[in-house]
Amino acid sequence: MDASSSSLTPQRERLLLIVLALVQFAHVVDFMIIMPLGPRLMLDFGISPGRFGALVSAYTFSAGICGFLAAPLLDRFKRKSALLFSFSGFILATTLCGFSSSYEWLLCMRIVAGCFGGMSSSLIFATVADAVPLERRGAAMGIVMTSFALASVLGVPMGIFAANHLGWRAPFLILGGLSLFLLALAAQALPHVQRAPRAVKESLAASLKAVFGVPQHWLAFGFTSTLMFSGFVIIPYISPTLVQNVGIRNEQLPYIYMTGGLCTFFTMPLIGRLADRFGLFRMFLIMAILSLPFMFIVTHLGRITLWQTLPLTTLFMICASGRITPAMTLVTAAVEPRHRGGFLSVNNAFQQIAMGLAAMTAAMTLKQSPNGNLLHYGIAGWIGIVVLILSALLASRIRKVRQA
Repeated sequence: MDASSSSLTPQRERLLLIVLALVQFAHVVDFMIIMPLGPRLMLDFGISPGRFGALVSAYTFSAGICGFLAAPLLDRFKRKSALLFSFSGFILATTLCGFSSSYEWLLCMRIVAGCFGGMSSSLIFATVADAVPLERRGAAMGIVMTSFALASVLGVPMGIFAANHLGWRAPFLILGGLSLFLLALAAQALPHVQRAPRAVKESLAASLKAVFGVPQHWLAFGFTSTLMFSGFVIIPYISPTLVQNVGIRNEQLPYIYMTGGLCTFFTMPLIGRLADRFGLFRMFLIMAILSLPFMFIVTHLGRITLWQTLPLTTLFMICASGRITPAMTLVTAAVEPRHRGGFLSVNNAFQQIAMGLAAMTAAMTLKQSPNGNLLHYGIAGWIGIVVLILSALLASRIRKVRQA
């Protein structure tokens, strides 16, 4: 166990996980809210599906680039100080998104938000891995990952509601204000975790070699990159295809996210506990296999009602989110604790770039018909299925390293 993890009482550990989940909630809402706003942004700015895809991928590409640049530095600073700094930058950029007067300005602010948001996300996972021993880390990751469910239940539906009544800028301004409150909460609640002295004294070259010079690390990078690609070649265009192909109204989209999010709020911690009990790879493989049919179904939907759509999209969300908890826990076990911050920063960078490439792949695949339908979404689904199978093959080769 890390030295840092032994100093927290069970109560402080749980408080830490809750605060980290809330900070991650802000990041997730910021990233997810752009997707259901797709139909509105394409109409208001007069942009094509490809240019909307650029808004999604710009966030992820900037997060990836910043992740590479920050990798040799993150283990030299206290987790708390680094997280508060990166979260502050994220808040400023997200707020400025709400003041965007043009597509180009919004695109620039998404780039800045992605940079700070990606760095913050890496630090959140590194802090969890520092604070919680491996035998309980799956359950801890499950708690933090409920941020995705909470974003789906509350954040995204409330953002869509605000956009429908106050305009698309409102969700970003509201999220910026909420994040200021979370920043103050994090400043009070996060413990001061000292980094290992060896990590602080290492040269930049040694830090880079420790991250990039280990074959096991490259397996982990490949695993999470393909996993994220398989999801985000589908996810950004769920809302536009539901509106334009299936016939769901913009006002009904919150029901999709609320129902799926409410279910995953309960399933993600459960999957984390099952992963601790039965094995990280085994639980990931089960959820990946369960995902396959729903990846096909969601990308091949025709004209159906909201009530027919809800169970299908909900099961897709449960399976897709259920892969993430055991996957991220498995990845944190593949690196020595003293290099965890830099490793997770690079890992997050690869994830973000993979997500951006996935969104671009989907954007290039999809075409808009004269009647407004988005064509070839099924091809994106098949791409996601093939890449997910590759991800599972890479995961089977990852081995845990000594965590003490």
